[in-house]
Amino acid sequence: MSKKENKFREYDISTQAVHTGTDYDEGTGAVRRPLHMANSYKLPDDLSQVNYSSTDLLMYSRNGNANQHWLEEKIAALYHADDVIVLASGVGALHALFCP
Repeated sequence: MSKKENKFREYDISTQAVHTGTDYDEGTGAVRRPLHMANSYKLPDDLSQVNYSSTDLLMYSRNGNANQHWLEEKIAALYHADDVIVLASGVGALHALFCP
């Protein structure tokens, strides 16, 4: 995940919570980012070069999806963090922490 500049950083936390991460959706031009309900995505034609562990390439929702990336971006901005990881469950968090 690449860190985006938080242009609301100097504002109060409540203003940041509302406005941070609300960019236009480039794919549709929507004013607010839509929820993507897809669980699978189009794969590249050449699968020999695909890193199946990558979270940057949207190909299966367990590896990451647009909603997850946007939530990570918003939380990182709110906490002034370089990066954030959002996991689906406490068990997933424990596994990520203790089983690197």
